[in-house]
Amino acid sequence: MNRDLFQTLDNYLLTDQQQQFRQQVQEFFRSQNFWNILKNSQLEKNDEIDPRRIYKLIAEHGLLAVHWPQSFGGQGKTMVELAILVEEMINAEIPETLFILSILFVGGLILLLDDSQQKEKWLPEMAAGNCFVSILYSESGAGSDLAALKTRATKINDEEYEITGRKLYSLKSQFCDYGLCAVRTRESDSKYDGITLILIPLRAEGVCIKPIPSMTKEVFQEVIFEKVKVSEKNIVGKLNEGWLAISKALWFERTGLDYVLKINQLLSILTHCLEHQSLPNQAEIINQLLYFGVKRDAVRIMSYSLLNQYQKDKAIDETKASMAKWYASELAMQIIQFGIENLDFFKLSQQSTVALDAFAMAYRDIPGTRLSAGSSEMMLEMIAGLQFKKIG
Repeated sequence: MNRDLFQTLDNYLLTDQQQQFRQQVQEFFRSQNFWNILKNSQLEKNDEIDPRRIYKLIAEHGLLAVHWPQSFGGQGKTMVELAILVEEMINAEIPETLFILSILFVGGLILLLDDSQQKEKWLPEMAAGNCFVSILYSESGAGSDLAALKTRATKINDEEYEITGRKLYSLKSQFCDYGLCAVRTRESDSKYDGITLILIPLRAEGVCIKPIPSMTKEVFQEVIFEKVKVSEKNIVGKLNEGWLAISKALWFERTGLDYVLKINQLLSILTHCLEHQSLPNQAEIINQLLYFGVKRDAVRIMSYSLLNQYQKDKAIDETKASMAKWYASELAMQIIQFGIENLDFFKLSQQSTVALDAFAMAYRDIPGTRLSAGSSEMMLEMIAGLQFKKIG
């Protein structure tokens, strides 16, 4: 399980042009100039690597938003090239979270809109690596039940809103220029009505960003808004109809791509841990990891199928997406549990603290996959409900 983890499936999943694109990306990431910037970033003393310099260099080569239209700073390629890029970022140990949040999720949501002015306003700067955006949805009491959010946007004149509220569990907001924030803009009998998405400048007066203490190296942030003034031109989508946009974006998250990457990282970590051990059942453990690798390949096929469907139809099969998300997150939990039950952590602590630290980080991170973009229980309910509708 090395750099070429996905290679065996490429002949089946990718066209010749897409395989050539993978080679081009690999060559770029191996270049001396890129390697120097990446190495310098990794040597910084911050708890988290600030990847913006790395992304800026990727943008200068036209790769940061490779799947966007050329008019918005992309290369007009498909979602598959996007997947290839993210896979190679992981293989090159380039931090991918800010990329996924800003380009994949927020940029992807803006691309879904029919408003060309909003696309022209935001996308070129994002594609150039000049603007990064985090996601600000969750609140205390509004996590899984996102529609219960209380952050409010009040119209104060013909052109501005005033934002007051508190968002929790945000990633990378400390590095971002804007936060895509879900706010309530009117009261309604339905809690799903009256929600609006708005891009809030995170350096504006009245914005406070502070870390939430946790065991993870990738620190969550608390973002507080105290009467922050924001232009109505920063509204993404339609006023009071943000829930529909959020729902579309969530289905996009459930393509499984992000989870395939996490599974791949986890298998690499376990393989690295085994290199520093000689266990009585080592051969059995390796065979089980290979079996997990086959399951990961199944998730990857599901993910690519959904990406291709989205590229073609600008829509995703909700049942298949729910299945991909559920299967991938449950598989990640199976693999981490297998590692807990079979590795000799005392011996590992004496031989490779790097491998042990990597496993510990995965152990803290992986359970969250069962909650993000919808819990496993929600996915099962959706699968059952959608299938029942088809039968009925």
